[in-house]
Amino acid sequence: MDLCFRRTEADIALALLRRFENSTEERIAIPIPTLSDDELAGFVHEIVEVGRKHGFVLRGDLYSLVEAVAIFGRENALLDAMLTNQQLSPHEKVSVIVDFCKGARICGLARSHDNRD
Repeated sequence: MDLCFRRTEADIALALLRRFENSTEERIAIPIPTLSDDELAGFVHEIVEVGRKHGFVLRGDLYSLVEAVAIFGRENALLDAMLTNQQLSPHEKVSVIVDFCKGARICGLARSHDNRD
């Protein structure tokens, strides 16, 4: 099973690079194009592990979670209240997180940087 997730992580990392490689106008919290291969792999692995702990198993749901964290930052997107909600599917969790982060960004409430410490 872990080999499957490693392949998924590699695919997600590649998809993120493609998604953000020409993204000069979009505000993103994690500068995906500037990360080294090891940094990108570590970032993706960390978020996939968080997702797995909260019931995320489908590749698309894991990608959506990682993409949300890349765009909005860990502190804004990894909301414990959403991730631990047993009434929501992983897809619904990501949708609610993205909607919440977009709203917070519009209102100026989202944190503008990502703290890794």
